[in-house]
Amino acid sequence: MITRISARGAITILAFFTLAIPFGVQAEDYLSPVGVTPDPNRESLYIVCSTGNQIARFDIKSETTTQTFELGNAPTGVAVSPDGGRIYVTDESPDGKVWVFDTASANLISHISVGHTPVAPTISPDGKKLTVCNRFDSSVSFIDLETERVIATIPAAREPIAAALTPDGNTLIVANHLPDGPANTGMISAKIQVFDTESRRILATIPLPNGSTSLRGVCISPDGRYA
Repeated sequence: MITRISARGAITILAFFTLAIPFGVQAEDYLSPVGVTPDPNRESLYIVCSTGNQIARFDIKSETTTQTFELGNAPTGVAVSPDGGRIYVTDESPDGKVWVFDTASANLISHISVGHTPVAPTISPDGKKLTVCNRFDSSVSFIDLETERVIATIPAAREPIAAALTPDGNTLIVANHLPDGPANTGMISAKIQVFDTESRRILATIPLPNGSTSLRGVCISPDGRYA
């Protein structure tokens, strides 16, 4: 899919994350898109604009930005509730927060305090729970969205940066950005960790092949068998 967006500076989106800056865009207007999440109806895209300190809602059919959700800090990720009524935005700050917005009005509803530089917000299929990776605390927080409270924060390996849920919502796969061991050993690699979302326990820690580092993302097959 090739499409365009203009929100105080044009952005071209090729497929999912291949971004190109058209000629004529000035540096001060560039919003630094770093991620995109579709709404449940696949009619809009929520685009994470890092230096713009906002989330832009982009209508696919009209190819226009229809809303912006303003933050005081740089956003790092966005998750959309299953009914499309709310978005949950993580921010880039030491005292990280999840910002909760109403999608009809674009108004801020509340925020939930989590860890240092939360990323990869991931919402359960029933919309009742949210997980975020606290990158520089090396931990994962589990949040009850009905009470908007953190119910557990579990240590991860090193700099958890990406996460994905299995279709049944029972298993969370977390990719750690960097190796967590000493650099003078024969095996240096980042790790994938498997969390049980009900018990909030780590079921497995899987080292990748030697030399694997700087992980950026993870996704799960539709049948939930592969990541």
